[in-house]
Amino acid sequence: MLFADRFEVWNPGAFPEALPIDKIKELHGSFPANPLIAEALYLTKYIERMGTGIHDMAQRCKEHNLPEPEISESSGVRLSIMRTNKNYMQIELRIESQIESKIETLEDRILSLLKKQPLSKSEIASQLKQQRTAGQLNNIIRKLLKESKIERTIPETPNSRLQKYRIK
Repeated sequence: MLFADRFEVWNPGAFPEALPIDKIKELHGSFPANPLIAEALYLTKYIERMGTGIHDMAQRCKEHNLPEPEISESSGVRLSIMRTNKNYMQIELRIESQIESKIETLEDRILSLLKKQPLSKSEIASQLKQQRTAGQLNNIIRKLLKESKIERTIPETPNSRLQKYRIK
């Protein structure tokens, strides 16, 4: 589960009796519940070495100036990796800028299509390789109308099935 302040992994199983919870972050032997599955995962390189996962996570947290993972055992095993506010803000800003650039790109593509000829929403969607007129496309059309960048070809009947849009 990914939260604003942490990443959590929960497993309904329990630690093996031979491995106390306070020793889990140290390198240790492997005690898989199902050795056949563990061996298959190791041989197919889905896991690197058995018994190193939590130790590797702790090392990577340290490399990225994050606190060590917190591990607790209650109705299963829960591992939490806390995020710092700085890391969270950087991720949030990256996501916001990606969303904004995607919307701007779609706006530019719509305007570019309408420079050639008036088009309906379904024709725009088709040329943008969208299967249907999606909410994002509707929002951008509304925005462009509001900003007076485009206009309706039949302004007196905004909901006409023959409605098209053109550059203003």
